[in-house]
Amino acid sequence: MAFRCSTAVENLVLFVACLLGGLHQVAWSQTQFDSGRAAFAVGFNNEVYPYRQFASFVLPGERIVIRIIDDRDSTFEVSASAGSLERTDLKRYVWVAPQTPGSVDISIREAAGDSIRVTALIQVPATRVRNGVLNGYEIGRYPRPPIDDAMYAVPDGFIEVQESDLALPVSPHFVLGQFVSDRSPGFPKYIVLRERLLLKLEALLERVNQTYAAESFGILSGYRTPARNAAVGGSPQSRHIYGGAAAVVIDRDPVDGVMDDINGDGDVTRADAELLFRITDTLFREPEQQHLQGGLAVYGPTTWRGPYLHVDARGIRARWETDQDLQRLANPAQPRHPRNLRRR
Repeated sequence: MAFRCSTAVENLVLFVACLLGGLHQVAWSQTQFDSGRAAFAVGFNNEVYPYRQFASFVLPGERIVIRIIDDRDSTFEVSASAGSLERTDLKRYVWVAPQTPGSVDISIREAAGDSIRVTALIQVPATRVRNGVLNGYEIGRYPRPPIDDAMYAVPDGFIEVQESDLALPVSPHFVLGQFVSDRSPGFPKYIVLRERLLLKLEALLERVNQTYAAESFGILSGYRTPARNAAVGGSPQSRHIYGGAAAVVIDRDPVDGVMDDINGDGDVTRADAELLFRITDTLFREPEQQHLQGGLAVYGPTTWRGPYLHVDARGIRARWETDQDLQRLANPAQPRHPRNLRRR
């Protein structure tokens, strides 16, 4: 059975899903997939982005260092549609965000070549939340961090999402609306989204396309407010409430909110999610992908939804070892990578 949205929101979400697509159940040549990678990379807000299009989430007045990462003898032009921008070195700039929440376009253009566009979304500060409510929208209360770790820090800002923002690109193959789990009518809504999760999903999508045709993943659940997380019975410290987790399916044939038959056995079962698990687990064991480590779990079908894969970007390897069915899939005895998520 598929997840269903409501009224105009449903139509727009389904339109975006159709536009992005899912997975063809056929072999696919890697050359047909455009990863969206640029000829250079940009360091922005403590992450490194190799993509021509990406979004970052900052607070009003926040000072952001922009680093152009390129070992060629190239010259670049950098501009910002708002805020103040200062060049401090040949390939280093400082941008100060405006004080008003909204969207700012930052262009990093190679004089005779490629370009990268950063969409900086200025968040609404969390200090504006009153009694668990932000501008009339219920957020709920964040739990006290169980340990002194930035991974569990209460978000310091929220992205304001209007209906017109749902189709806003946040990376080459994902849009903002895919991470809005609240499908109820009415806007604005407020979400948290970690850049690290977007980087992880893009890396996984590129790997999947070595075998299958996938232009995006279906995101059944992205950000959940603490209030919504409690209502659906989520763990109090679920990565969903920190904007760092997604319930992922391959959904194209047709777009209905249910995992496709990606293993080609004629049925949609847990085995389809296990196939995606194997691809994901293999990818993030690789040394160059260690900083994107996180939680990974298979959830089998129920009477009201199909199977899916939980993916998060917590910075350390985590598996749900209580699920005995996963014992045959991967060896859980892997060292934790020392790199943790930053606060933002």
